[in-house]
Amino acid sequence: MARLYEPGRMARLYEQAIADLPGLVPQRVAPGSTHSYVHWVFRAGPAPRRSFLSSHLARLGVETKAYFRALHLAWEQEPRVHLPVTESLDPEVLALPMSSELTDDAAESVAVALRSSVAALSDDSREEAGSTADVTG
Repeated sequence: MARLYEPGRMARLYEQAIADLPGLVPQRVAPGSTHSYVHWVFRAGPAPRRSFLSSHLARLGVETKAYFRALHLAWEQEPRVHLPVTESLDPEVLALPMSSELTDDAAESVAVALRSSVAALSDDSREEAGSTADVTG
């Protein structure tokens, strides 16, 4: 028998998947609050890091989205609105698949792909550092 969709369970699976990964921060739910988990969003780090993870996940068949853009930056109004928290999160957040059609196996596959992408990011960073050392060394 198929399991009913439990977004909280999927969210916990994703949270566990990134718990020990450097630089990834899951969204937090305030104590006493309930989250609908229409999206599962995490902070991936600055834009180049987020872009790398998103591209790598896409190559592994995982669709991501950069939700919750800082829309006020596109407004043409005076005085200019400054929302520092929103502006700092804008280039960092990335959403993983979260749907009533998402199976446990599919969520596990997303978690494995995310871990693989972070490992690839680390490998890529080490290669860049090594190539810089070779050029300047």
